[in-house]
Amino acid sequence: MFNEDNTVEQMLINAATQSGWQYVKPSDVPRSTDSVLVESWLQEALIRLNPITLQQAEQVIYKLRAAITCGGNFDELVTANDRFRALLFTENTEPFGKDGEYIPIRFFSDDPTEDYCVVTNQWEYPRPSVDGGKRLDLVYLINGIPICIGEAKSPVRPQVTWADGATDMLHYEKSIPEMMGTLV
Repeated sequence: MFNEDNTVEQMLINAATQSGWQYVKPSDVPRSTDSVLVESWLQEALIRLNPITLQQAEQVIYKLRAAITCGGNFDELVTANDRFRALLFTENTEPFGKDGEYIPIRFFSDDPTEDYCVVTNQWEYPRPSVDGGKRLDLVYLINGIPICIGEAKSPVRPQVTWADGATDMLHYEKSIPEMMGTLV
């Protein structure tokens, strides 16, 4: 029997792995379901890519976590997303250098082979979906930061179209704005 998992979802996972991404089962992603970031992966990347300590990496992650928090309306989602992107790409210096000198913090390598690129599926946020959370079909992460969400729909049921996936994404903006605020 064909369904969205064994058709579209698995096809997209296969395309990602053929492009160098690693597939990680959702149960093997080291995060609690109420966490947007995969903090252990992000922490490893921050230490690998920057001359900083574990404690300094934790400070950077704390700032990112605070930027993700937003209210439930669209304007707050856009503001949170802008704040998060700024921390990643423009306002990303910290006083971790010698004598408190500000140094740039890199979240991604200039060499993509040095980044930890993961695709996973059936990502639950903010809690198990049976308890009122959402189950996202596909989540693409770089160094523990979700950068893209995919919503798969079955290609074999004519009554289900791409518009159903788009509608789901609009509902996610309202119901799980923190997750949507990380997308760069």
